[in-house]
Amino acid sequence: CSNLKNVNMSGIDLGSASSANELFARCSNLEDIDMSGADFGSLTYGLWFTDCCNLINVNMNGVNLKSLTSAWAMFENCKNLVCVDMGDVNLESATSIDDMFNGCSNLTSVDMGGCNMSCVSIASAVFRDCLQLDHIVSPKGIGTFISLPYSFCDETGNDFDKIDNTVQNATLLRRKYLISYELNHGLIVDNPNSYTSVMETFDLKNPTRDGYTFLGWTGSNGDEPQTVVTIEKGTTGDLTYTANWKNDYSEEGGNTEDHTHTY
Repeated sequence: CSNLKNVNMSGIDLGSASSANELFARCSNLEDIDMSGADFGSLTYGLWFTDCCNLINVNMNGVNLKSLTSAWAMFENCKNLVCVDMGDVNLESATSIDDMFNGCSNLTSVDMGGCNMSCVSIASAVFRDCLQLDHIVSPKGIGTFISLPYSFCDETGNDFDKIDNTVQNATLLRRKYLISYELNHGLIVDNPNSYTSVMETFDLKNPTRDGYTFLGWTGSNGDEPQTVVTIEKGTTGDLTYTANWKNDYSEEGGNTEDHTHTY
C-alpha cells in the first residue's frame, strides 16, 4: 500500500476478525488514520502501524481491542507521528506495551485518558527516542504501569512530572526539561533545575561572585549577555545558561574561567 495516504475506518465492525497483524505496517506514505469507534474485539495481537514513517495523526478514540494481549511496537518507528488519541480504547486484556511508541521522534502528545490498561505488566521503552514528547494523559486502571522502569522516560533520563487529574481516573504527565548553569565560580540560590511547559512564567535569579560584577546570562537566550532572563510558560526543551562576569579591579570582562554546575 505504498500510495495509501488517508484511511477512514471510523465505526467499522470487524468484531469477528481473528487476525489483523501488520494491518498498515510499512505503508510508507500513509499520513492520517481515523479508526474511532471501530470494533476489533476478537483480535489478540497486531503490529498495526510499525514503520509507517510518514504517519502524522491517529484517532483511535473508542476502539474496542478487548481481546488484544500485546500492543508491542504498535507505532514503532512512526517518525513523523505528532499526536495520538487513544481515549477510551479498550485494552483490558493487554499485558505488554513494550516499545509501543519507540522511535516516534516527532511525537508531541499522547492521550490515553479513559484507555483501560489495567493488566499491563510489561512496559519498557514505551517512549524511547520520543524526544519531542511533551505531555501524556495516562491510562485509567493504570495499576503498576506508571512505576515500571522506563515507561515514562527516554534514553537521556528525562522523565515526566505528574501534574493533576485532568480526566476521570487519569493523570496528565508533562515532560520535565532540565536547566543547567555554567556559573564560572559564581554562587546562585533557588534557581530551578528543571521545568515543564505548563509552569507559570518565571525569571532566573542572578548569581553573585566576590570581586566581580555580573554582566548577564548567555546560552539558550542568545550570545548577548542579559541580566533579565525570562522562561515563558509554554517553553520546551533543555536549557543551558552561562554566567558572564567583569572583574571589579580590571577593565576586562566576560567568561574569566569555566566552571560548570549541572543540576
